[in-house]
Amino acid sequence: MVEPDAVADLVVFDLDRLSEESSFEDPNAYPLDIEHVCVNGRLAVEDGKLTGECAGVVLRAGREAR
Repeated sequence: MVEPDAVADLVVFDLDRLSEESSFEDPNAYPLDIEHVCVNGRLAVEDGKLTGECAGVVLRAGREAR
């Protein structure tokens, strides 16, 4: 559920255009056509490019993320 004050990561992509580029030889290759990624309300990928934002947090069992 997306709502104010909720913790969520969102990814925007076109499923028909999405392609996996990683392989055993290059396991860290990014998939193509991921347009936007929002992590904790901050853009980590905008228009297909990394923004440099590092908004992720470690979630631990029994503790609420903030």
